[in-house]
Amino acid sequence: MCIKRVSIAVCFAVCMFIDVSKCGEPAFIKRYYDVPEIIATVDGEPIKREDFVARLICDHGNEVLRSMITLKLIEQEAKRRGISVTDREVLERFNTLFEALEKGDTERLVRAGLPVSITPMMLWAEAKKFLLLERLLKGEIRIDEADIRKRWYTPHIQRRYNPPPMYEVREIGVYTAEEANNLWGELIRAQKARRDLTKVFSELAAKHSKLPTARLQGSRGYLAVDELPQEYKLILRAAKPGEIFPPMQVAIDGIYYWVIVWVRDIKEPPRVSYEEAKREIEMELFTEQLALRSREFIRGLWEKALKDGKVKVMAEPLRESFEKGLLGEQAGVKTDKLKYK
Repeated sequence: MCIKRVSIAVCFAVCMFIDVSKCGEPAFIKRYYDVPEIIATVDGEPIKREDFVARLICDHGNEVLRSMITLKLIEQEAKRRGISVTDREVLERFNTLFEALEKGDTERLVRAGLPVSITPMMLWAEAKKFLLLERLLKGEIRIDEADIRKRWYTPHIQRRYNPPPMYEVREIGVYTAEEANNLWGELIRAQKARRDLTKVFSELAAKHSKLPTARLQGSRGYLAVDELPQEYKLILRAAKPGEIFPPMQVAIDGIYYWVIVWVRDIKEPPRVSYEEAKREIEMELFTEQLALRSREFIRGLWEKALKDGKVKVMAEPLRESFEKGLLGEQAGVKTDKLKYK
């Protein structure tokens, strides 16, 4: 993301410093430009706008300005090629993220690769930049069927679309086989008598179990097979909901127990086919390729602009960083952080 620690006010300050009329954001962002001469008062003493802006420029000006110049270079290159992006297109494409920002839905923002501290101006600039780069570089990116299938069969993609069953496992663990067999017999009798097995198991676990789950009436909750002890894995793959397994010896945290396992329930997540997931995987691969190509593309724009003398920084406090050539990798927004929407 272009700016990770900058407030909305920082973006305001730099826009104001350069030329507010050319910032290009829609009306819902431009409300941040209307800042009075007195920003705040502390016991009657004012904090003036000029001092506020100077502080923002000093603290964050270089980073914000580099980001804004990057977007301007991309916009100019797009215009030269007859490519444009409208405000409506930006808002429609990334509407869910703007809504998430408005509602404080940080989880959705993080899933999109954005920092929770992102501001409307930051999101607007990143979204517009993404769309422009997508159109500028689309013809250079090709995703084949083989690429999609290869990604489909990777473990993390399989877990995403077809997660494993979740087992609600309850357990009673004691130190001797004799005690375990007695408890198992009591459970089987309760099951045959159609007693409330949940109540019976909970009472026995709370009273007899030496496992840490005793305080939870023997419940481990819903877990995937891989989250359980090795001995459990051997029986769970063929288990049926409601099945109680006879005592088996299990080492848990270095201590041996005789454990009775009850598979109280099994949740089978819905399955997603390759055809159903194909489009989303293709877009994911496209975005990854776009991110890689964008970095080189942006670097090229900067190098050419600097060589041709097209980037001129008028503010003395900011000029030194540019003259020292502190651009390179820091020049642009990290487009790879904004996922395809």
